[in-house]
Amino acid sequence: MDDQPALLWGLELLINGESSQMQVVGKASARAEVLRLTSQTQPDVILLDLDLSGELSLDFLPELLLLSQARVLVFTGVYDGSLHERALRDGACGIVRKEESAEDLLKAIHRAHRNRTSN
Repeated sequence: MDDQPALLWGLELLINGESSQMQVVGKASARAEVLRLTSQTQPDVILLDLDLSGELSLDFLPELLLLSQARVLVFTGVYDGSLHERALRDGACGIVRKEESAEDLLKAIHRAHRNRTSN
């Protein structure tokens, strides 16, 4: 979930094109949308932008995790070790930097999904 339409579009194409086993079930650009879609669609993995429409998504990460069994990967262009540590401490399963390759992003999503289904 990201707040930039072109990035959301590109991520959807990347993820849906990866394999028949991966499908984007929702896209959101604000807190209320993220919470509503998570509750409705019950995704396996959530790719959550750290800065979502000017709001720090970590502020609602605990609430998001209560709505679903999804594994949350924080997606960010910001390098702030304290925010990354907070994300992990609050329940995110990993951090993916926006400058990482598409291949690395897909690997992180697969890892998150494997960890979710093996628990």
